[in-house]
Amino acid sequence: MGEDAARKQIDELSENHDTTDDLLPEHIGYKDEGCDLANSCLKCPYEECIYEKPGGKRLWMKKERSAEMIRLYTEEGKEVKELAAMYGVSKRTVQRALKLARSAIDNNRSNEDDRSI
Repeated sequence: MGEDAARKQIDELSENHDTTDDLLPEHIGYKDEGCDLANSCLKCPYEECIYEKPGGKRLWMKKERSAEMIRLYTEEGKEVKELAAMYGVSKRTVQRALKLARSAIDNNRSNEDDRSI
């Protein structure tokens, strides 16, 4: 390929290239609108964006719900049946959340026991 042909290809690439790829962030019109959980993406209190992974928001909501169920069960003495009615889920869903919490607590205890040996 001759020098003229190569130069022509470079010129064509430059013309077809999306110039916003090269711009610094301050030169791009970015509007930080946040999401349902935070008013601003740039000031978000969460480590990972809920929209990063498929189903991220749904999983985040389930984790929050489970954490609240566990708190109500352990701190306020709510029954499984009450929690199921409060959240509009089955008793089995509540039991699964509580089981996960118990297994996490057991794992933490066994890790602490291993460290004390």
